[in-house]
Amino acid sequence: MIGLRRTTLGWLAVVACLVAVPTVLAVGRLGGASTATSPTAIPAVRNSLAAERSPVSSASSSSSSNGPTPSSSPTPSSAPTASVPMPSSVPVPSADPGGAIVPAIQGLVPGSVNATSMSLTADYDVTVRLDFGTRSFRVSSTMSVVNTSGKAIDRLELNTIAARLGGMRITLARADGHDVHPTVSDQTIHLPLGGILQPGAQVTVRVNYSATLRSTLTGSNWLFTRANGILEAHRWLPWISRPTTFDRPNHGDPFVTPVSPRVRVTIVSDRAIRWATTGEQVAGSGLTKTYEARNVRDFAFTGAPDYRLTSATIDGVIIHVWARPGFPAATVMSAAKTALSREA
Repeated sequence: MIGLRRTTLGWLAVVACLVAVPTVLAVGRLGGASTATSPTAIPAVRNSLAAERSPVSSASSSSSSNGPTPSSSPTPSSAPTASVPMPSSVPVPSADPGGAIVPAIQGLVPGSVNATSMSLTADYDVTVRLDFGTRSFRVSSTMSVVNTSGKAIDRLELNTIAARLGGMRITLARADGHDVHPTVSDQTIHLPLGGILQPGAQVTVRVNYSATLRSTLTGSNWLFTRANGILEAHRWLPWISRPTTFDRPNHGDPFVTPVSPRVRVTIVSDRAIRWATTGEQVAGSGLTKTYEARNVRDFAFTGAPDYRLTSATIDGVIIHVWARPGFPAATVMSAAKTALSREA
């Protein structure tokens, strides 16, 4: 059920938690990078492979169950509608001692080029306010985007399944401090920047939305639902992407997302809930908790008021199993131990 590679540089985590299915987290000694995978019974797996692989993959690691090889629309490539003055030497972002990207240029310049790219570097700082009882799900996201594509762009394509599963309504959209007017097609938010983001430049983008979690596990609903006492959210965060069709054959994933170096998520709930996430808790208590993940392509989380935690250690790797009462957590723990032992 679970296969964990011992060759990863960071720490591993496995989350399993649909209806009556627990959450499993395996945490290694080094800490650091993480990605997420989740079959129907496993919402999230964290490791550092995302940082070692190409930053763009055709299948999201937030879910490995019965989904698609993405069928995606090509990025528009029509000719520029305005002449863009380009410097003779394109500025290249540098890294500060802490590893953060330092953009060479701040902000947008006037004009348009009718172009976008996934080859961008984006940090996400997000607050999720949710009501476990009513299934209300409200997101306030701030993205710091650096154009590392080598070409000028003037819009972003953002992926979120809240558009298809949650009846998403965008309540705020801003780029560089100015209101912009995005459109939504399928599961893609087409967000104009209101100017040109030159290579090496940085822009701050805000997107807020409200949605409602599903209440069943039918079809793809398990990706964004509160059913049978468990809340589960995958691909909810508007993420740099490209237009990709949500409806698909029953294999692969309908997501195409590059790696983000840092995602910080604050969850504010209406009641005490025990959360299992693909991030590390870094702050908060009670109804407000903050988590951080690095080098990931999604931030998935699941929670229940009555989750119970069981832990064990195999060769220095800590395994956490989150399960509701009545589920045979010992069986899942045994499977996780076996998988890790085979990789030793």
